[in-house]
Amino acid sequence: MAASTKRSLSFSEAVETWILNHKHVHKDRIASKFDVNVYRLYEVWEEKKHIGSRQVAEEIINKNLPPDGVPVCLKVHVRKRKFTSFLPLTTRTEQLGLEL
Repeated sequence: MAASTKRSLSFSEAVETWILNHKHVHKDRIASKFDVNVYRLYEVWEEKKHIGSRQVAEEIINKNLPPDGVPVCLKVHVRKRKFTSFLPLTTRTEQLGLEL
């Protein structure tokens, strides 16, 4: 089944995605469970949508911990930056003695 690209998640579904992510369920499985594109998950995990769902998920997870369990603190997803050179291409080629 192809994932839908137009449907967005409800607040309760957003909370569930946080919980499933905490349980190390793969993002593709989570997306297919809710019939959404993976990018809809990242909207939640980067807190662009459904702000507060992370705190609700933390409360649910911590409520179900054993008495001696360590409280869970879910982290907001941060995109990894792609490496980019700080020098413009012309400067790099000149330093290496290359011609364009």
